Amino acid sequence: MEKKQFVFGNKVLRKIFGPICGAGEWKRRRHNEEIRTTQYGDHVIVAVIKSRRLKWAGHVIRRSEDSNMKNVWKSEILGSRPVGRPKNRWKDQVLKDLQKLNLTEEDADNRDSWRLKIDEDIN
Repeated sequence: MEKKQFVFGNKVLRKIFGPICGAGEWKRRRHNEEIRTTQYGDHVIVAVIKSRRLKWAGHVIRRSEDSNMKNVWKSEILGSRPVGRPKNRWKDQVLKDLQKLNLTEEDADNRDSWRLKIDEDIN
C-alpha cells in the first residue's frame, strides 16, 4: 500500500514541479531522485496520508454505536473472495498502522491524546 502512495506522490510532485528546463528548452521529466531531494520527499507524503487516515479512523471509532459510519467500521462482508491475492481494505491498513504505533481502538476515546500520539509517532 505504501508503494502505491509513493508512486502517487511522485506523480503529483512531478506535475507540481514540472519538467527540467535546460538551454531554453524543456528537456525531460524529473527523476524520482530529483523529487526526493526537494522539500517534499516521499516520507513526508506518506506520513501525511497515514496521519490523516488514523485521525479519520479515530473519528469513526468515537462515533456512537448506532451511527452508520460505526456500523460500516464493525461490519464484515460475508462470502468468499475471488482467487488470488487478497484485496487490501482500508480498515486492515488502519489496524496495521495502529499496531505499528502501539495504539488500540480504545485510545481513540481521548481525542487530544490520540492526535498527539499520531503526530508524535508519524512525524
